[in-house]
Amino acid sequence: KSFKVYRLASCYVFLTNRGQQEVVMGQNRFLRESAYQLVDGPVYAIDPQTGKQLWKTQIDDQALESLPPYNSPVLMFNKHRAPGQFNGAFGQNDYLVRIVDLRTGDLLYENNRVEGVSPWRMQIQPTRQLVTIRFSENVIEIELTKEPLKSS
Repeated sequence: KSFKVYRLASCYVFLTNRGQQEVVMGQNRFLRESAYQLVDGPVYAIDPQTGKQLWKTQIDDQALESLPPYNSPVLMFNKHRAPGQFNGAFGQNDYLVRIVDLRTGDLLYENNRVEGVSPWRMQIQPTRQLVTIRFSENVIEIELTKEPLKSS
């Protein structure tokens, strides 16, 4: 088990990982590892002034590939999904991408068929309340309201 804390403009982000898990592919067994920060468990946002928990959300088996810009209003997680080998041919690789609102912990975007997430670039336009994430083959635009949506 492990955890990591990141300081962003609006909060501290506390990421947890339940530890290495065994992955079984056919008769082969592997330990799940990643060169990136693996998140598998609760994610917390902590107010830097008071130390109080702002929100908590669950992220299972996702990577935080790199820290977003310091003033980012979102966190992006992804998971590589290789379909494996079928009849001697490999299928196409894709990624599960989740984007979380840093103000509330709510899920803003989820897509389980994004191709080629690396390299990626995030552009934040505060005056337009717009976050644009550009991947090698895809673009995601998220328009934020001035006030976060109420959690349901």
